[in-house]
Amino acid sequence: MEKDKYYTPEIEELHVGFEYEFKQSSGTWVSHLIPGLSALLVIWKSNNSGKYPIRVKYLDQKDIESFGFHLIGGTLETADAVFSTKTGWWHLHCTNGKRGPWAAISKGFRAGATMLFSGTVKNKSELKRILKQIGYEKS
Repeated sequence: MEKDKYYTPEIEELHVGFEYEFKQSSGTWVSHLIPGLSALLVIWKSNNSGKYPIRVKYLDQKDIESFGFHLIGGTLETADAVFSTKTGWWHLHCTNGKRGPWAAISKGFRAGATMLFSGTVKNKSELKRILKQIGYEKS
């Protein structure tokens, strides 16, 4: 089960502020953020050498809710899930289906809603970056 919750990121995914876990020599996984640009290469080299492997948790309900969304239908683990903000202006539709982790983000009400993003969102760091790019502010 743990294997399904985590994956090894590609170097293109890494950026300042990216959340990941690394495995210490004791075997314990420790959460960390990439602090700056100089750390990117060091982290990637450590991972590829096998000395300090890294992993990233796939996006889950708790991550989505940390941005002010709440589940209004479905489940993220087994099918499609729909999240909304308290004001109802922002909507997030996610799935972890056969296509992999996918999300669509819209703003507005029902037929008048404007689609602002549709694509792959594998982890919390990606969702945070996308929400910032489309002008989302936690309500």
